[in-house]
Parts: sequence; C-alpha cells; structure tokens
Amino acid sequence: MYKIFTSVDLEFNQPSRRIIQIGAVVGDIDSGKILDRFSLFINPNERLSEFIIKLTGISQDQVDQGVSLKEGFRRLTE
Repeated sequence: MYKIFTSVDLEFNQPSRRIIQIGAVVGDIDSGKILDRFSLFINPNERLSEFIIKLTGISQDQVDQGVSLKEGFRRLTE
C-alpha cells in the first residue's frame, strides 16, 4: 500500500501574477518514487514578460495554445 503525496507547482507571469502553467506530481512517501505527473499550460490572455520567458523557458506560443485557468484546475482535479 502506498503512502502518497501530491506536490503542485504553479508558474506565474509578471507583474500580473497570472498563472501560466500548472504542474503536479504524485509520489510514494516511503520509496520517493513518482507515481504520476501532470503538466498543463494556461492561457493568461496577455503577453508574457521577457523575464518570465527567460526564467521558465515557457514561450508565448505555448501559453497562447493553453487552456483557461478554470479548465486547467478541472483537469488537475480529475
């Protein structure tokens, strides 16, 4: 039987702080093994700052093709 944990990571645009990516992993606490991964781009409906593009490696095209924040959280909770 697994003792599981979930870790969620959000990437934000600046200075608006709109979410541009949701990432998550589910892991086994005892073994440290990753059991599942999740990553999804979110469309913030704005231009990414050059700083964030350089920091994260996320491109404007990736977020432009992303889903809405509401849809992203729906998928995460599935």
